[in-house]
Amino acid sequence: MDGLPSAIELAAPRLKLLPLEELAQKLSPALPLLDDGPVDHSARQQTLRNAIGWRHRLLDAADGALFRRLGTLAGGFTLDAAEAMASGAPVEDVLEGISSLVEVSLLERPAEAGQSRFSMLETIREYALEQLHAAGEERKTHRRHADFYLNLVEQAESELAMAKQAEWLRRLEAERANLRAALGWAQEEGETDLGLLMAARMWRFWQFRGHLDEGRRWLEDLLAIDSGAPSEARVKGLIGLAGIWYWQGDLEAAAPLEREFQALAEEHQDPVAIGMSVMTSAMMRLMAGDLDGARLHCEQVLEMSRAFGERWYEGQTCGHLVPSPACRSGTRRPRSNSSGPSRSHGMPAT
Repeated sequence: MDGLPSAIELAAPRLKLLPLEELAQKLSPALPLLDDGPVDHSARQQTLRNAIGWRHRLLDAADGALFRRLGTLAGGFTLDAAEAMASGAPVEDVLEGISSLVEVSLLERPAEAGQSRFSMLETIREYALEQLHAAGEERKTHRRHADFYLNLVEQAESELAMAKQAEWLRRLEAERANLRAALGWAQEEGETDLGLLMAARMWRFWQFRGHLDEGRRWLEDLLAIDSGAPSEARVKGLIGLAGIWYWQGDLEAAAPLEREFQALAEEHQDPVAIGMSVMTSAMMRLMAGDLDGARLHCEQVLEMSRAFGERWYEGQTCGHLVPSPACRSGTRRPRSNSSGPSRSHGMPAT
């Protein structure tokens, strides 16, 4: 009930009929159940929907649109996320609109000094999503939500292999509810490639934070959806899932996919994806005790890493090959001439 006194007051009489645990289960969603408060209360106090609706009716058109669009954001959100979700007519100034929503208690201000993370109580968010559906903006806004968080994890994928790793792990942890919401929407709406790209790019987060079971569930469920022709997203999804199986020690599950993801990576002619697939194969062979096969695969990855200036992969591979002559010399190889930092698309590695 988000600790709302009015919501608790509406729920309490049902304890005469239901045990607490069963009542808690039925209160999701909460709005349909909490609809018959005391008759001697004002109309806005008789149902939770009326109580929230009374505040909602105080908003002008722009703030009303902002409110319902922000309902797609779960577990709190940054100003950047709010602007990505809610910008566009009739909303002109997202920050000013957030201020208005805080004033009428439809949004919670940041809990700690120095933070710019706002939140919406779940009961209020439920109402906002009802309004979003009624306005016919549901799919469009959820798509914007999914695209925003897909871009976030794309940026995080390389940052998690660099100096700001700890900062990005904290950032993704704070956005975990939004990431789940985006993945869930992609799965429900058949946006399989979007979901696979997002899930596959999160493998370092799931590994470093110990969320391997969750990552496995998302990838297995999304890969089980037949989306037609094989895609780059499926390649990345297979590699990510194989990596998770490797970290969990489930070689039996991982082995059948080895040939499939290698064939897909070669079909799409992505050198990074091919390198990732070969590295994953090497790790699985290492786990199975096939040291000669693992060494052969690692040496292939090392050659590709040096050819494309992928220094992070080169270091990872040498970590498994030492004391191989290929890595023992310590010769520094020049970077590629490409501008910007080396890509770190994510070879699963120990």
